[in-house]
Amino acid sequence: MLGGRAEVNQNEIKRQGHTRAAGIVSFLVLWSIVIPAAPADAQLDARARPHVRGPLAFVNKICDRRPERAGGRLIATSRSCLRFYAFDPAKEKDSRRNFGVVWMQSNVNARRGWCATRAKSIITFPRRVHVLETTPGGLSTSDARHTQARLRISHATDKPATIQNAFKLYPRRLRTGLDNEGTSFHAAWRGSTRRDLGFALGVELSWQANDGPPRVGSILNFALARSRSC
Repeated sequence: MLGGRAEVNQNEIKRQGHTRAAGIVSFLVLWSIVIPAAPADAQLDARARPHVRGPLAFVNKICDRRPERAGGRLIATSRSCLRFYAFDPAKEKDSRRNFGVVWMQSNVNARRGWCATRAKSIITFPRRVHVLETTPGGLSTSDARHTQARLRISHATDKPATIQNAFKLYPRRLRTGLDNEGTSFHAAWRGSTRRDLGFALGVELSWQANDGPPRVGSILNFALARSRSC
């Protein structure tokens, strides 16, 4: 769930997101939106489907969009989509464990007169799961550049699968890592830009087959500043 408590002063707004959680198998999406392919130089749209190859099946997704206002005026919009993909247990090498991928994509789009200075996308999961792989890695850049988030999933099957998507990363730094005793993975950007921000991140998980699938969630935190501060 995007949104939550906002800390506001004259020149800066900080948005602290709340966890949006979902049982990865317990609900069904009955409709979908097909997002047209974006131009090569465009920013990633959080709603766009990641590119998947191999024996990795889409299970469900949950998306949210939130407006950010200051003094009654719209100053930004944020969006987050969380998707879950699973292997067919009958095709997995380890009958005692099941495997899946949690994939998050997010946007923070500042309006005229404001810019983004921080954005942190977070995937959350319970302590009982095993984290096998994460993407992307950390990166510093002085120029806008296209960055690829990509997972190659080979633990569960003899036929590896891949999931990936690209986003445009603006200066200055993207830091990634596990938090909270290994129960969340984040991609935290810090910089200063009036451009639209987009991020993609993913985690490969496994869990005991007898336990059933875990509940996962997403959080999106960000900070805005007036454009003269950028």
